Amino acid sequence: MKAPRFLLVGKTKSSSKYAKPLSTLLVIFALGLNGCTQDKTDVEYLESAKKYAAEGDYKSYSIELKNALQQNPENAEARFLLGQFYVANQLGAPAEKELSRAIEYGARKAAVSKYLVQAYFFQYQYQELLDATATLPEGVSDEDKAEIHFYRAAANINLNNVDEAQKEFDVATNAAPDSLYGKLAQGYLYLVFDKPSTAEEIATELTKSTPDNAEAFLLLSRAKLALKKQKEAADAMGSALALQPNRLQLYVDAARLQIVANEYEKAEKNIDYVLKKAPNHLPSNIIKATLRLHARDWESARIHADNAITISEVNKQAKLLSGMANFYLKNWEMARDRLTAVHEFVRPGHIAQRMLSYAEFKLGYSQSAEEVLQNLGDLKETDTKLLASFGNEFLKKGQVDQAYSLFETAAGLNPEDSESLTRLGILKLQLSDMSGVSDLEKALEQDSNSTWTRAALAKHYIKMKEFDKAIETIEALVAANPNQVEPLLLAAEVYGAADRIQDSKKTLDKAYALNKKHIPTLIGYFKLALAQNDLKEANSRLEEILKVDAANEYALINTYRLAKKEGAVDRAMNAIDNALKQEPDQGSVKIIKSMTQVDQDNLEGALKTLESIKENSPQYIRALSTTGNIYLQLGKPEKAIERYQTWTLNNPKDVRSYLATAKAYMSKEKYRDAMAAIQKGLTEVPGHKDLQLAEIQLLMLQDQAEQANSKIAKFTAIYGQNATLESYRGTYFLKKGNYKEAIKHFVNLHQLQPSSQTLITLAELYKRDNQLDKVNALLTQWLKDNPKDQAAKLYQANLSIAKDSQDNSAAIAQFESIVKQNSNNYVALNNLAWTLGQEGRLSEAVEYAQKAYNLQQDNPAIADTYGYLLLQSGDIDTAEQVLSKAHSQAKEEPSIAFHYAMVLSQIGKTDEAKTLLSKLESKDFPEKDEATKLLKTL
Repeated sequence: MKAPRFLLVGKTKSSSKYAKPLSTLLVIFALGLNGCTQDKTDVEYLESAKKYAAEGDYKSYSIELKNALQQNPENAEARFLLGQFYVANQLGAPAEKELSRAIEYGARKAAVSKYLVQAYFFQYQYQELLDATATLPEGVSDEDKAEIHFYRAAANINLNNVDEAQKEFDVATNAAPDSLYGKLAQGYLYLVFDKPSTAEEIATELTKSTPDNAEAFLLLSRAKLALKKQKEAADAMGSALALQPNRLQLYVDAARLQIVANEYEKAEKNIDYVLKKAPNHLPSNIIKATLRLHARDWESARIHADNAITISEVNKQAKLLSGMANFYLKNWEMARDRLTAVHEFVRPGHIAQRMLSYAEFKLGYSQSAEEVLQNLGDLKETDTKLLASFGNEFLKKGQVDQAYSLFETAAGLNPEDSESLTRLGILKLQLSDMSGVSDLEKALEQDSNSTWTRAALAKHYIKMKEFDKAIETIEALVAANPNQVEPLLLAAEVYGAADRIQDSKKTLDKAYALNKKHIPTLIGYFKLALAQNDLKEANSRLEEILKVDAANEYALINTYRLAKKEGAVDRAMNAIDNALKQEPDQGSVKIIKSMTQVDQDNLEGALKTLESIKENSPQYIRALSTTGNIYLQLGKPEKAIERYQTWTLNNPKDVRSYLATAKAYMSKEKYRDAMAAIQKGLTEVPGHKDLQLAEIQLLMLQDQAEQANSKIAKFTAIYGQNATLESYRGTYFLKKGNYKEAIKHFVNLHQLQPSSQTLITLAELYKRDNQLDKVNALLTQWLKDNPKDQAAKLYQANLSIAKDSQDNSAAIAQFESIVKQNSNNYVALNNLAWTLGQEGRLSEAVEYAQKAYNLQQDNPAIADTYGYLLLQSGDIDTAEQVLSKAHSQAKEEPSIAFHYAMVLSQIGKTDEAKTLLSKLESKDFPEKDEATKLLKTL
């Protein structure tokens, strides 16, 4: 180590040896210590230190300086020299302390400034550095000015203030152009102006003239990197590191360069050194995770990536690395969670997009080719095989259309041979560029047996309704490949599209003759039968598929759908049970079974099925979350919490588990327990946005307004306005009855997240606050901008039905407009029917009510409207059937019970009517007075 540059600082204060307290001397004697060394004064220690420095013994040098300060804490020169020593060893914090105290005790600020600048720099206190040197003290030499402005430039670079950095480099250069730091500044200016060769020349010369200056080697490293000399850049960085071994950032910079130079072992050694000193250093954890991924050590990569996420929840690179590591570990849920968070930010074609797509596919989230392609992002030639593998998976499931979509896309990726023309043609046709047809026809000239080319052309012709051309194209393919199944399936599809049903069936028969167990062929039969409404044939084909593959998801789901339509779900459940008998641990089939059980309101059965899914199943986490949700639905939050906590144990970084646990506690108003769950999540995933929002919500629910406001201030300082937060705040004030404040937050919510729901919520608040003019203005403007918003139209129509009004024409017109736009909007049909009934237009009312009822026969409210209008129109028998069913579905609904009692009284079932009406005496509902009158008449 080179001796620090010393500067004497005026007269120092001496400490007398007799000044030591008597008690201290007694302690020394009692310990039997040799007291001769205590005879030195601080000045003598200082001189001794300088001698050690001259000999190169810097350890003794620093000890003597500390001894001097122990004798006299106000010795400015000793503090200054000790501060320089710390700077020379890149120990920023103690250097800052000693240099600041040196100034306090009389050291010249002009002499200390350049060392204090480095003390700030080594602590990464860049803004503090700039603030402290905004004005330089008088007496600073030109060389020192160059050095100070050089570090000001470096600080600005680290703060991403590139323009300011350039100005500081200019000042440094002009202050002392021939000095070391003046030349360093010149070198960086050449880098800024994209002249790395000149910067390299300057740096090379400086490393020769001042081989003990780390900054010269850093400039050389950066110049070499700009010239794409990665190995030489790494070597230069290594030289800088050897000169300043306590500057941890250089280890990180060196590791990055070594990775670029493929020197992975050296890079990892440097990063391990940093992590040993600073385990929570974010960049080092990220680099370590990257290196472990390269070494295929997936678990270690995951650990370090997750450490980085704990340090900075918003760090996208950490989430990317964690997602990739979890992908290779086959932790599909966590891989999906992490990769979804960065999906929008990775460059087009990044492998993460492919990983996300595959993880979602494995978990069952991606149900279509469109979703797969959307997740993949921009495609490359190398994606052809990946798309083909996805397509084959869809074929196995019987989703032929989805497979074709992926095969078509894959065909557009390789421009090297005849197939490239096919692919190009497909892409052009997808963009409505008809020249794609020419490309496909040209491709056929090169390879007349290309399945993909003919399939693409045929599908194009079908789309254009040119069925003869489609048939001609595909028949040529079949003729050339008479013993291949795929061309026959394409032909069957084309015949079906052209409504040549018999030809489609004959073609399927040929394919079937070639392979009676080919599932896509059997699915073709199924679809054809379904199109002809031949349910017997459709069921037969599904049974045939299940004989080949008992766990085929496509067949199991469609078997259930048909069986439910026929009212015979037992057949479907038997098929599912048979699949599980053959493959007891098939998680995907168990998920299907649980879905069917939930559909049949057999929640207990669904729970039993879900809980049988083993921990090593890809569906295990999904099963836990669904099980918890069902327990909540059953009013058993304790059971739900058990499942959510198991979820947390399996994936402690999965935020959704903490949110689900909190929700379960909140369902029973156990807000403290909910808060404990959220805070545990914040311990695992510090600063997570959703967890912070949940924490704020819980503080509001516990009426801890001051704490909530404090959290809100911190949250908004980072994220700004947030729709979820505005919803929580609006709801809080609404419960307090403070409509004015609630409206303010719901206005913000509607601005941040405009939707039918936020519109109607805000309109309702205005209405409650008697601001009807604002209700009308809000709805009018919204419908002007969103004329097809049926929910808003429906709300406006309902609003226009004024109480006791004799004119509902505006509401009727609005409902009719909605029904015209969407004839299946059962809410609009129902409300139109009711309003027409109120107007006495019973025949029209019954017609619309029947349409609504046909769409929603199991909806008691819809059935009530229909039954009541039938009663009013005189169709007593039908009214009795409809209202009986409605009442059985909603026994606690007083209006439905009243209407049913009315019809019972009409058909002579007086006792039953009286029983119903008697039960309504304690109920509160709009028609209570009428019900009381009817009971009296009975």
